[in-house]
Amino acid sequence: MENKRLLIISDDQDLSTAYRSILAPKANPSAHATSPFGLEPQFTDQGEPGLLLLKKSMDTELPFAAVFIIINNNSSWDGLRTATEIRKTDPNIEIALICPDQQFTTEQIVKAVAPPERLLFLRNPAAPDEFLQLAHCLTSKWSLTAKTTILDNSQTRFHELTTANRQLIWEINTDGNFTYCSPSCEAVYGYKPEELLGENIFNRLVPPDEINAQQKLFTETISRKKSLHNVHRKIISRSGKIIYVDTTCIPLLKNGKVIACRGLDRDVTEMKNLELQLELKTMELTEVNNALKILLKQSTEAIAEHERKIYDNLQRLVFPYFDKLATKEINQETELYINVIRTNLEKITSTFNLKVSSKLSGLTPRELQVAELIKQGKSTKEMSTLLGLSSRTIEFYRDKLRVKLNIKMKKVNLRSHLASIS
Repeated sequence: MENKRLLIISDDQDLSTAYRSILAPKANPSAHATSPFGLEPQFTDQGEPGLLLLKKSMDTELPFAAVFIIINNNSSWDGLRTATEIRKTDPNIEIALICPDQQFTTEQIVKAVAPPERLLFLRNPAAPDEFLQLAHCLTSKWSLTAKTTILDNSQTRFHELTTANRQLIWEINTDGNFTYCSPSCEAVYGYKPEELLGENIFNRLVPPDEINAQQKLFTETISRKKSLHNVHRKIISRSGKIIYVDTTCIPLLKNGKVIACRGLDRDVTEMKNLELQLELKTMELTEVNNALKILLKQSTEAIAEHERKIYDNLQRLVFPYFDKLATKEINQETELYINVIRTNLEKITSTFNLKVSSKLSGLTPRELQVAELIKQGKSTKEMSTLLGLSSRTIEFYRDKLRVKLNIKMKKVNLRSHLASIS
């Protein structure tokens, strides 16, 4: 920001006239005219009115860049008091105090109107052309200082922002050596910027098993002249701990040739660790889920097998005897009870998820009955009595079972075979 506003407080009328003539030679003395170097002068002859002008300019946010004070000691406010009051009001203004007499020492003046870097003390008034040069230098200095302050504040805010977000900016040459590291380098890498300048980014910061892969990324960035965005890299911090950074890198070109790379690293270690933990938890949950599926399958199969056995046992051990009872002479009440029992058993087993062994699925109900009695070790005579069939018929069913079970021509014990496949 440029500021060429200049305040001259002088009770020396001849000197004021001379300064007016060089600052605004064609202007009305009471007007604020354009002068060489773009200076905007304003004159007053006393300290108190000068201070009021200064306060008014600050209230309107149009402060003076510099003030020249030339006041003799016989004034109500001498030059030193005027300078002191002005400094209290505006700490940033450039003050040129011209004090011809020897009443005040340099030390007294510097102490009263500190800081010394914003104070110019002269024992003799400057000639008009010298005054013009001084005015230009002081107003330019104010503008430069203001710009520097703005830049410093911006850098401070940027540093605070990048440090708080654990971000750093760096530059490397085409050999991979650091030429710049922002101050937030210490917050991310653990190194001070000066410790990395001239060091090779790969040899100093990259784990050995990652060097080739990361060098390839930067080589491609240089050869293709294209930016690299959001690449996660492993870095060895000063403490020796592995951290993860999210890297954005752009090639810097001069005459179409890459001369360096500028990058931004953001610490994403915490996020990466959370991702790894999430992956582990996902794997654990997958394993638990698979185990539960196996257990559920085994449980379902066990239940089905249990139901099948109950059903088979009823079919072979219970229901045939209902048929035998039906041929006997029994009273109506007993017959009613038997029918109720049979009906209820059929209702119970109707909900079973039945899965008969594939090798037994082709057998008829009567063949299943005979097979069950054989498994129990019953003799032909015993089975004949239980089933109400002749011994010859039982032998017929035995033979049919061996054929259907494909052991007709084999020396295999029928009872043992039935036990092994049921």
